[in-house]
Amino acid sequence: MTNHAEQPSWLTAVDEQLRAAAKMLLDTERVDTTEDLLYFFEKPWKWTAEIAIWQDSGRPTVDDPTWPLFTHRLNRHTGWV
Repeated sequence: MTNHAEQPSWLTAVDEQLRAAAKMLLDTERVDTTEDLLYFFEKPWKWTAEIAIWQDSGRPTVDDPTWPLFTHRLNRHTGWV
């Protein structure tokens, strides 16, 4: 088994920002199946609006006190009321 510290750079370069955006989409239930998650990694530009709102909100996580405000804003802008 390969030590995580020895992984090729392309494995970790799946981009921290892309992985963080995927986590946000999972946490907001914009993607909720394995197929949706794989589709996100294949075509992340399909979630440009959601990612832009998240970035404009300071990239909060579920533990962040601004998460409810972010999700309210996201719901309003994407029609998920």
